[in-house]
Formats: sequence, C-alpha cells, structure tokens
Amino acid sequence: LTGNRLPMQPKHKLALTLSHERALAGGANVQVLGTYAYTGSQHPNIGNIPDYVIPSYGRLDAAARWTSADSKWSAMLFVQNVANEIGLVEFLPISGLGSNPSLGYPTNPRELGVQVRYRPFN
Repeated sequence: LTGNRLPMQPKHKLALTLSHERALAGGANVQVLGTYAYTGSQHPNIGNIPDYVIPSYGRLDAAARWTSADSKWSAMLFVQNVANEIGLVEFLPISGLGSNPSLGYPTNPRELGVQVRYRPFN
C-alpha cells in the first residue's frame, strides 16, 4: 500500500470567495458575495481501488445582503449550490453481501432562502 493516497483525502481542494460591498444613499449598504469550492477525486479506502473512486465536484454559493444604516435590520437572499451539482461527500463500499452494496452521503441539492434579522440592541 506504499504510495497509495490516504482515504478521503483529495489530491486537490480549492475554495475561493469574492465579496463586494457598496454604501447606499442614507447610510445603508449592500454586500454581494460568492464562494466556489472544488474537491478533487478521492479514494474511500487505503486500497485505492479504481472502481471505488469518488469523483471530483464543485459547488458555487451566492448571496446578497442589505443592512440598514443603523445596522438593526438586515435581509439576505442566498442560493447554495447554484448549479445543483451533486457530489459524494463520503462513500463506503461494503463487500461480502453478494452484490457489493455501498453506502454514500451526497452533497445537498440547490437551496434558496431569505433571512431577515432584527437586532434592537446594536
């Protein structure tokens, strides 16, 4: 097993976040941000069996936030997993039961949301 990659350790992993904030008339501000995360292919066990390779995947999250001038109110619109790309976070090949069943955990699908906050004691 010398030279094999460690289980669940991708060779390449990347996360990049871009953020832009702009002041509006009256003192409020708007922030727009996006994050892209890439996880390279992985092996679920130390044997590095080619048939069990977990494929690489990427994910893009985006959000826009408005904050009032006094910072008591804010509202955020967000989209997680914009491209709705599903990858495997973990994969466990189970053998010995005849048909080689497996157990895996996928990434979450696309999710949209709105968050409104009120902070009276700012």
